[in-house]
Amino acid sequence: MEIFEERTVVQNILPPAKTKAEHQSDFDLFLNHFKLILEHQEIILNTPKYFQILLERFHVGTSITGIAYIPLGVLLLLWRDEELICQCPECNGNSYIFQAGGSLLSGDHRYTAICPECKRCFCGRASSFGEIYSPICSILKKYPNTETILKRRTTTFSWGQGLVGKPTPDEVIDSGIPTIEFKSLIKLLDKALEGRG
Repeated sequence: MEIFEERTVVQNILPPAKTKAEHQSDFDLFLNHFKLILEHQEIILNTPKYFQILLERFHVGTSITGIAYIPLGVLLLLWRDEELICQCPECNGNSYIFQAGGSLLSGDHRYTAICPECKRCFCGRASSFGEIYSPICSILKKYPNTETILKRRTTTFSWGQGLVGKPTPDEVIDSGIPTIEFKSLIKLLDKALEGRG
């Protein structure tokens, strides 16, 4: 007897599966081209396939909620609204928080920010984790990028017969907003800069 069950699941898009070296290469591009990204933020904010780009290190998380990845466009909106900005301990210039984590119970928390002048990242603490967590969560709800998957399960376990049924692969019904590779975005922004010069 074959048992057939299926259900529809909506889940947030995750950063692309890459090797550790590829993730590091993307992050190095972010670090070295951060001023370029800020300068061309309107292009990113007005183009969904750029807006929704995810890097592995763009996230916020707590011990209770887990990790939520933050699209590049959401970070740009927050920074434009003067959220997630702190001072660099080296040059005292504006620095931009792109990663944070902590515990809502203990209050322990950390963030990572980038200083465009020093071209370096550093870690710090805010006076309260809510200062970082609340603005991110409220804006993430306005700009979701989700995929809808039809989950199928046709194999079940029976004590008398063992595994019963045939497995059927899941089907992606809606894959969400497609994005481009981060390195492709940097090349496009470099060309836009050259075109102006």
